Amino acid sequence: MLASALTQNFIDPSVLFLWLTYLVTIFLLSLTFYVLGGIVYKASSFNNPAEMFFLKTTVGMASFCFISLPFFILNVYSLFTVISILLLVWVFGVFSLGKTIFTDLRYFVSEYKFLLFFFTIVSYVALLPPYRYDEMSFHLPYIMTFAEHSGVVTDGSMRHPLYTFNWHILQTAVYFIGNFRLCHLLTWSASVLVSFGIYGLLKRLGVSDFFASISALSFFFTPLILRYSMIFCNDVPLMLFLLSTAYSLYVFSVEKRNGDLLSSLLICAMFVGMKIINIVYIPVIATLVFYWIRPRLKHFFLFLFLFLMLSSVWYVRNIIVDGDPVPPTLNYALGRTDRFWSIEDYKAITQDINPVSEQPLMTYATLPWLMVNSSTFSVLRDHPVFLYGLFLPVVFFYFFKSIRNKEFIIWGILGFSIVLWLSTSYLIRYAHYVPLLIVLAAYFCFSLLQPFNGKHPLIKRGIFFLFIYIMFGPGYSNIRQTFGNVNVKVPVTEVDMANFAMYGKPELIHAINKIQLDGLNKGDTVYALNLTQYKYYFMKQGYRVVGDVINKWRFSDFEAALTNKYLVSFLTQCGAKAVFADKGYLRTGTDHNLENKWNNFVSGTKIRKVIEHDTFWIVLL
Repeated sequence: MLASALTQNFIDPSVLFLWLTYLVTIFLLSLTFYVLGGIVYKASSFNNPAEMFFLKTTVGMASFCFISLPFFILNVYSLFTVISILLLVWVFGVFSLGKTIFTDLRYFVSEYKFLLFFFTIVSYVALLPPYRYDEMSFHLPYIMTFAEHSGVVTDGSMRHPLYTFNWHILQTAVYFIGNFRLCHLLTWSASVLVSFGIYGLLKRLGVSDFFASISALSFFFTPLILRYSMIFCNDVPLMLFLLSTAYSLYVFSVEKRNGDLLSSLLICAMFVGMKIINIVYIPVIATLVFYWIRPRLKHFFLFLFLFLMLSSVWYVRNIIVDGDPVPPTLNYALGRTDRFWSIEDYKAITQDINPVSEQPLMTYATLPWLMVNSSTFSVLRDHPVFLYGLFLPVVFFYFFKSIRNKEFIIWGILGFSIVLWLSTSYLIRYAHYVPLLIVLAAYFCFSLLQPFNGKHPLIKRGIFFLFIYIMFGPGYSNIRQTFGNVNVKVPVTEVDMANFAMYGKPELIHAINKIQLDGLNKGDTVYALNLTQYKYYFMKQGYRVVGDVINKWRFSDFEAALTNKYLVSFLTQCGAKAVFADKGYLRTGTDHNLENKWNNFVSGTKIRKVIEHDTFWIVLL
């Protein structure tokens, strides 16, 4: 497999140059975040170099987000704004930190050459074009829309119209600088940071270098993580900031320094503002901080005020726009009408994110085993984790065992996150607590080793072997599917991009490029029936795309208009100049006569142009 990858990519000068260019760019961006974190965290000392790099960089990411926030909200966010902020960071960083920037970084790189090599060697997979459904249909289109409008906008035709959060600010900044490839590498850098966060936290907990290194590699090479660390999704970044929330609060509880409290404030606010469900963490974080800072109530109330102000920006926006901080949940709970969602939409999306099982209680009881054996067709609907998933029940033992000491922060946040996952949606990709679960598994295994220090070498070797097996088995067979991407030739030219085999329908991309010559102009709106997953490629050609399973101009509305013979009027209302329709959907949709109705529409309506392909139709109105 690796030989094939070498022959396809590692000896191609154009791929190597592309890879090096983007790696250098993401390195410079990460270094800038690190410098900004150093300005904020300047007065603090750290337990180990991994902890220093992890906490400074995550604090820098959060700080950059909050510095950019006003520009983003006021729609004056641009490449010029981003570059200006980055340059100012370096001006203040060099003045404030001087040579320590490079001496500390050089020490960090020399200390972790082994880990950095493994993290870097697979990073070129991030150069592959978008090919996953979620990133093509809404993750990237959001960022492209924000980049086009120089900041946040609310578009009712999007699947989740109020889906703007803190991480999107960073993604938009990176998109300005280097398109989707740099955005992919931003996600990759998040997975690298998580790995060093796991290492640093375990070292602070007294775990050995060997156990910490194996744990860091275990996270990075977990099948589930490999699947999401090279694409444009927010799950790995959420893992990053959940881990850094627990880590930074734990460091503050131990050190009691104002610098640690400020950094925790920024990290916690960043995390809470990254996903709508994270609002439930506000009382948890506030309670933990109060418990460890209660002798200094003035500091606590200042923390609480700033924390609520920074973390609630998007929830306040939701109230202003939709009357609901977590739309449409509260609106429907109170029996109110939601601006964007119908009750059918709400039910559809709820059913989609909640796995269905004939024996739900048995499913809960077997979840640890299901996590280890998950597949894209299983209850959890995605790649698995390693055997550390079996430690899920152990969390609650540690939770009660540590209730009177400072480690309670780590296991408490882990336990709360698991309960939240179980009670909302236990699709495995939403298991954002995975890094903390790895920390727990390593901490537990290392504790088993302590009674045998200096004696019983056979038992010690057995525990070492057991630990490695827990951290890498048995899900290793599933890595093959994810690692299959290393055999894919990285496209460099636009022609290679258009022919990229993982698109699913390269012929559709060719049609999108060609149809523009026949009267469909940049800026025109198209309706994409069951082709929403290609929204990124439509938008790349300059088209606005409407049509989705939920919200405004949904597929069911299209079907109703086609059935009741007012489709032209419907398309006029949504501003569409053309329809791209998936033949498979017309044949197998909810209405089994839909294909006949479509054929009658095409043959009986005055239409400017019709193009029929084996798998799709194109109609120009």
